[in-house]
Amino acid sequence: MRKFFILMIIATLALGLFLTGCENITEPEDAKWSVMAIAGPEGKEDSHIVTVMWIGPMGDYVEPTTLELKIGGETVALSAWGDFWTGGANLTPGNAYYFQLIVDGETVVNTRQTIVYNADGTFPLTFNPAQSAYIYWTLEASNQSQTASAYAFDPDDPYDDEVADVDLAASVREYTFPANVVQDHGDGSLYSLEITQMNHKYVDNVMVATAQSDWQDYGDAKIDRFSPARLANYVRRLTERALSR
Repeated sequence: MRKFFILMIIATLALGLFLTGCENITEPEDAKWSVMAIAGPEGKEDSHIVTVMWIGPMGDYVEPTTLELKIGGETVALSAWGDFWTGGANLTPGNAYYFQLIVDGETVVNTRQTIVYNADGTFPLTFNPAQSAYIYWTLEASNQSQTASAYAFDPDDPYDDEVADVDLAASVREYTFPANVVQDHGDGSLYSLEITQMNHKYVDNVMVATAQSDWQDYGDAKIDRFSPARLANYVRRLTERALSR
């Protein structure tokens, strides 16, 4: 009987190694698609915004006839904005779900990814770019990576925003932005301090990631972070940082 239990344990471990080995882990520089679930604003019907983006060479991009995404076996309704698709899903932080991307009828990736735990940040009441700024946050548990960011926004074009990013160890729970981390753009400028959580991996040339950001904006105007242009820029920036790690 004891030998039987030992053999069962060995068989279980071998099966786990076999299943893990079957996943085709690929290199960041070969990634063609990005699939990301991002914690959305509170009060919305869906807890997460789901995005799909082509991140390979533009010369290799062929507009799909059909593109479908399933998370946990549930199809996500997607809307297209150029080579960027968005949808919504209700996902639980800390839980793992299968992400299946199907392009023109072919499954290009089907892998499990864990939804990040959400950071709850505390930020200064005011922000002066000429002075340092201290932030801290709480997390239910550590995620794979986290980034502290300072923004000086261009209200008209998100691609002209000034952004300073610093990657932090997963265990860190505080950070001080140095003085002049972004430039002082004068009266009426819009700034933001942010802490971002991320889990990511590359499977079958697809980056599959989950993310969440908490932030504090400074200035009289409001920035719509979830407009298609700003959301696409946010996803592209997170993708580029992940690719560089």
